[in-house]
Amino acid sequence: MKLRILDNSIRLRLLKSEVDRLDQDGALFSETILPGSRFKYSLSASGSEFRISHNAEGLEVIVPSETLSSWAHSNRVGFRNSFELKDGSKCTLLVEKDFKCLSDAEGADQSDFYENPYAKEKSE
Repeated sequence: MKLRILDNSIRLRLLKSEVDRLDQDGALFSETILPGSRFKYSLSASGSEFRISHNAEGLEVIVPSETLSSWAHSNRVGFRNSFELKDGSKCTLLVEKDFKCLSDAEGADQSDFYENPYAKEKSE
């Protein structure tokens, strides 16, 4: 599971096996080992509300079970949700399926990526 943070947006990209595991187990956990600590992040399905929380160890993202299930069993690329912050600004969450690169990714194992819908256009 890839995590990308830019200002007030959080983006998670999942491989095929991760989407399957999330659908089956209801949760995914990842961590990045940093000098002197670990940054943990998770994505899980629970209830009917989107939630994001964090603590000293990392980030927890919770999505509605129905949203996750319908997404996992469809061709839909992803889903998003926005959260209103105390100062009136917004934080945006985007969860997506990870596609194969269109650029020359010679030697990179992309067998667990989703087929890129633009790959046909490029080869024509």
